[in-house]
This record gives sequence, C-alpha cells and structure tokens, in this order.
Amino acid sequence: MKTNASRLLLIVDLAGTFLFGMEGAMTAIRNDLDFFGVLVLAFTTALVGGVIRDLLISAVPAASLRDSRHAASAFAAGAGVFVFHHFVVKIPSPAIIGLDAAGLGLFAVAGTEKALEFGIHPFIAVLPGTITGVGGAPCARCSWLRCRRFCDPIFTRRLPSPERSVWWWRAKWGRLPR
Repeated sequence: MKTNASRLLLIVDLAGTFLFGMEGAMTAIRNDLDFFGVLVLAFTTALVGGVIRDLLISAVPAASLRDSRHAASAFAAGAGVFVFHHFVVKIPSPAIIGLDAAGLGLFAVAGTEKALEFGIHPFIAVLPGTITGVGGAPCARCSWLRCRRFCDPIFTRRLPSPERSVWWWRAKWGRLPR
C-alpha cells in the first residue's frame, strides 16, 4: 500500500510539474523569449515552489533537484510549448485557467502529502502545500522582470539566434573573439 501511495504521489507531482512548466513556457513565449528563456521560465515556474517547500520542511537537497524526472518534465513541457506554440496559443482561455487550477490542485496535494511524510502537523502541512502550488509563478515572474532589464538583447526572439549572439557581442565589445 505504501508503494502505491508513493507512486501515485510521484505521478501527481510530475503531472503538476508538467502543467506548470507549460504555463511558464507560455508566459515566456508571450514575452518573446528564445528557446533557452522558455526552458528557464518553464523550469522556474514548475519547480521553485517545491524547492521552497522542501527548504521549509528541511528536506534538503530539494526533491526536484535530486530527481531528474522533475527537471525532465519541466523541460519537456517547455520544449513542447516552444515547438508547438502555434497550436498552444489557440487553446481557449477557460481551458488554460482549468489547467492552471488542475496544476495548483495537484501541487497543493503533493506538497501537503510531502509535509505530512516529514512529520509536520496536519493543520500546518497545508502551508507547505500551498507554497508548493503558488510559489513558482511569482518567482518566475519576478526573475523575468529583473532579467529583462539586463538581458533583453540576449533572451528575446527579435533576431534569429546566431545573429542575435553576434549582434550582442559586437554591441558589447565591438568585435568577435578570435
């Protein structure tokens, strides 16, 4: 029974990671980020809430950093949204809101369950569960706003990637390295 519960918790956690990774990737694409920027925002949105939860309950290093399946799920969601963004933007807004609510619910359940496994009182375990659900998106948005001020020429898709790199290097140092 314990094995089935652990397996279900892992599936719920990975499903929530994938859904929030998609949301972070969609935010990145709406802000004209390139592939690397999409992956960074997908990873941050999907996993930072769990990292904060794990730090609060003293489960270090964080599970999402120890287990590569979490990062793979976030990166797969980001890459999928990047490649198929023409189809993803056609998803109706109510469906996106429903997916966001599903991801929030999945993460809240997984976060609360993990807090209970670490011996946190059930009344207090709701807090790490909530942080797991809502912690990633604000961190991703704050990091994006900060990063945009300093890294806009690098991470936006206004030019194709090789041209952007050459343009940025020449703007910064005046010539290409030899």
